[in-house]
Amino acid sequence: MNPLRTRLAAGLVWFSALMVAIEVGGGIFEHLVLDRAWPSNLALIQPERGGAHRAPFWMIVHGVLTVSLLATLWASWPHRALRKRVAWVLGLHVAMRIWSFVYFIPVALRFEQATSVNPDEVQTWVILSPLRTALTLVAFVLLFRPKDVPLH
Repeated sequence: MNPLRTRLAAGLVWFSALMVAIEVGGGIFEHLVLDRAWPSNLALIQPERGGAHRAPFWMIVHGVLTVSLLATLWASWPHRALRKRVAWVLGLHVAMRIWSFVYFIPVALRFEQATSVNPDEVQTWVILSPLRTALTLVAFVLLFRPKDVPLH
């Protein structure tokens, strides 16, 4: 196996794990800080009213993570066990992005423009949103197993 590609795979695994950790941290922040407060104060998630503008953070993190996972999959291809784990993480990431585009992004955009919200819709959001963070944590555990990262 190509030693340069092996070192690249190892570095990309670590970088991707860092990006997944940042994603987990963002999810925890939203759950512990924003999701506990914004249902009673919509302005907290409405950038036009001085609230948090979450989109730039998530767009950057998800974009960089997607590219890094694709690069990690390519670099780790010769290492069967690592390749399988990275493929699972990438698949989980893509599934969560689809879920976000189908449900979370449209609902978030409605909340950001609303003057009032349906309490049932808010409750559904507050229940489902931490599930994304939990799935991202699963992705981190799958990816971040240093003993399986090729180092030579």
